[in-house]
Amino acid sequence: MNLNDKTKAIAEAGMITALTIILALIGINIFSIVILLYPVPFIILGFRRNLRYSILSIIVSSFVLGILIDLLTGIFMLLLFGPLSIAFVYLLNKKEKSYKVLIVTTLVFFGSILTVILLSGYIFGISFVEHMELSLNRAFEVQLEMIKNMSLTNYEMSKIKSMMDMIIDYMIAILPASLIIFSGFIAYLNYLISGAVLRKIGNRDIHVPRFKYFKMPSNAILGILVIFISTWLIKYFKMFYYQTIFLNVMIIVLFILFIQGLAVLVFYLDKRKTNKFIKAIILVLSVMYIPMWLLISFIGFVDSLINFRKVKVS
Repeated sequence: MNLNDKTKAIAEAGMITALTIILALIGINIFSIVILLYPVPFIILGFRRNLRYSILSIIVSSFVLGILIDLLTGIFMLLLFGPLSIAFVYLLNKKEKSYKVLIVTTLVFFGSILTVILLSGYIFGISFVEHMELSLNRAFEVQLEMIKNMSLTNYEMSKIKSMMDMIIDYMIAILPASLIIFSGFIAYLNYLISGAVLRKIGNRDIHVPRFKYFKMPSNAILGILVIFISTWLIKYFKMFYYQTIFLNVMIIVLFILFIQGLAVLVFYLDKRKTNKFIKAIILVLSVMYIPMWLLISFIGFVDSLINFRKVKVS
C-alpha cells in the first residue's frame, strides 16, 4: 500500500469512526434498533481497506463513546460488537461460504453477549437471570393488581398466579436458545446490509443469499440427529440440567427447520408470482398462527432431505 492509499484508508477510517459514534448515539438515545447496525460500517471498512483499520476504528469509536456517555458503555460496545465486526471482516476477506459466515458470526456474537452478561453481573452484583426474573415478577404483579378488580375467586387468582410463575420459569429456561436465535438474527441482518452496501459501491464478489434460497448444509440433518441423540442420552440418564438442555436444543432445531420451511414457502410464492399483498398475508399468518409452525418446520425438514428447490448451499 503506497502513501496515497494509506492516507485514503486513514481518512476513510476517520469518517467511519465518526459515523459509528453518531449511529451509536442515535441508537442509545433515540431509536434503539439502530444500535444493532453499529458493526456495519466497520465491516465495510475492513473489507475495503484492511482488518487493522477496522480494529483501530472500533477501538477509537468505543473509546469516544466511553467519554461521551460513560466508561461502561464504551467497554460494552467494544466487547459486544468488536468481535462480531472482526469475525465478519476476516471471513469475508477469506471468501468463506455464506453458511459458514453466518454460523461463525452467530456463535461469536453469542459469546460476546455472554461475556457482557457475566461482566455486568460481576460489576453490578446481580446476574442477568436474577434481573430478568425480578423484572418479569414486577410486570406480572402489575397485571395481577389489574386482574384483582375483576371480582375473581381466590381459587381463580391462585391459578392465574401459578400460570404466571410457570411462564417466568419457562422464559428463564429458554434464555440460552433465545439468545442464540437473537444472535443469528443480528448476524444475518449485519451480513445482509453490509453485503448490499458493498455491492452498491462496486464490490460484486460479495454474495449474501436471499432468504428464499436459505438452506442448511447437506450434512446438517446428520448433525441435528447426533445432537438429538446426545441430548436424549443426557435426558435419559438425568444428567446436569437435562430438561433445560433438551428444551433449548428442541427450540433451536425447530427454529432452524421453521426458517428453512418458511424459505421454501417464500420461494414457491415468488415462483407463482403471487400478489405481494396476498403473499404478505400468507407469511404473517404462517408466523403468527402457532399450529402452522410445526407444519412449516416439517416442510423445512423434508426440504433438507429432498431439496425441493434444487438450491445449492453457497
